[in-house]
Amino acid sequence: MAPLFAVLSSLAPLKENNEVKSIWVRIPRGEISDYGSFDEMKDWGEVDTYEEFIGNWKETYPDEYFWYELTVSESFNKDGTLRYRGVSVGHKIIISADMGYGPAEERHDNDAVVELCRIMTVAAKEAIQKLREGVYNDEVSESLPYEFRTGVIR
Repeated sequence: MAPLFAVLSSLAPLKENNEVKSIWVRIPRGEISDYGSFDEMKDWGEVDTYEEFIGNWKETYPDEYFWYELTVSESFNKDGTLRYRGVSVGHKIIISADMGYGPAEERHDNDAVVELCRIMTVAAKEAIQKLREGVYNDEVSESLPYEFRTGVIR
């Protein structure tokens, strides 16, 4: 989590909660190899041709990018030591860590959590860079899907 929180350190916290920061990030669909193996899907009877495999991939992931609201929260003890860190992606809590305790009993795939943090860190770096360049707000207003937009229409 440390690299992700470092990237977002310059982001202002939310007005309603000074322990929380939030930003929209774009995650690429990835390569077709990320979707799966043609040979395995063919063996399982899910596809007959490579073109069908590509069609299924594009039907499942039609957009080149998908938008997620990345939210991080962090709180400190009175002595300044880190007490808590949390990461949410698309309003789903991915990590909730009480920093005062040792490692929790393994209940999930830590490799997947580390990879998710890596992906979110890359996306957050891109978003923060766009903020610095002054193009982030235009990109969000032009590209963020309507189902994620909230607010008042002028």
